[in-house]
Amino acid sequence: MALSEKPSLGISEALNASTRNIFKFKGRARRSEFWWTMVIVFLLNIILTPLINLFVIPLKVRRLHDTGKSGWWYGINILLKFAAIIGLIACIFLSDKDIDELRAFGFAFLIVGFVIFLSLYDLILFIFFVCDSDKGKNKYGESPKYYETNEEINPSPNSSPSSEQCTNNVQQGD
Repeated sequence: MALSEKPSLGISEALNASTRNIFKFKGRARRSEFWWTMVIVFLLNIILTPLINLFVIPLKVRRLHDTGKSGWWYGINILLKFAAIIGLIACIFLSDKDIDELRAFGFAFLIVGFVIFLSLYDLILFIFFVCDSDKGKNKYGESPKYYETNEEINPSPNSSPSSEQCTNNVQQGD
């Protein structure tokens, strides 16, 4: 018995096949179905990610304010990434056709260094985002987490003991 090959799927056929089977894990997907769908997802991601990120910029700035940091920490991140994108576009479209190997190596080294720098900067921002709130009021306003009371803090009988209380109980032999 001889096998014949079906023609590859066009973009609309591929999207129909992938959406029809979106929750189906059994079976097989043709290469054309996979790649056409991935191209569309990639393009939508490029278009939608910046739009979605516009809505979280104020949230990220407020989070930085909650930890006592300036919102410019995130603003600089945006400016650096924008500069990187503009630089890459300029290098792609404005470069000489007969670029020599040394210049190409230097350009690649510069890009790798900039990507490492941006990654470290993102890591610093991530650390800022996971830090606890400043206790009490800071220069950006009142804390949404902590508030002042006139009461002395005493644990209620139903609350679990703090780690310090647990350590004291162990040392006293309780």
